[in-house]
Amino acid sequence: MQAASSQFCLGPEDVLEISVWKNEALTRQVVVRPDGKVSFPLIGDVQAQGRTVEELCQATEDKIKAFVPDAPVSVMVVLVGSPKVYVVGKVAKPGVYIMGKPLRVMQALAMAGGITPFSEDDDILIIRDV
Repeated sequence: MQAASSQFCLGPEDVLEISVWKNEALTRQVVVRPDGKVSFPLIGDVQAQGRTVEELCQATEDKIKAFVPDAPVSVMVVLVGSPKVYVVGKVAKPGVYIMGKPLRVMQALAMAGGITPFSEDDDILIIRDV
């Protein structure tokens, strides 16, 4: 499995570990809720969905510095629970790809290395679970 790019965006069901440097009491594993937020001690809810890990780290650090000044925050993805797309058939790299954000069919095909010379580009089947 691989991330779509270095700009992976967080989504619901992603499991994160958020820690404040030299403060074990402020190290937690959190799950991004269906509303896209995570809860963290002292600061309450923080929007995670649609943000990169770096953006969430900065937003958390900005909020927590009122309580713990000069304490760097780190955010680590423990488990990706974001939606996935399965690209199979006559593509260069069939497999499971993480949808960091909504994708178009052509973007999913590009993530899989594109179609092979043996495929028919006018015969693509899309199956969607809702």
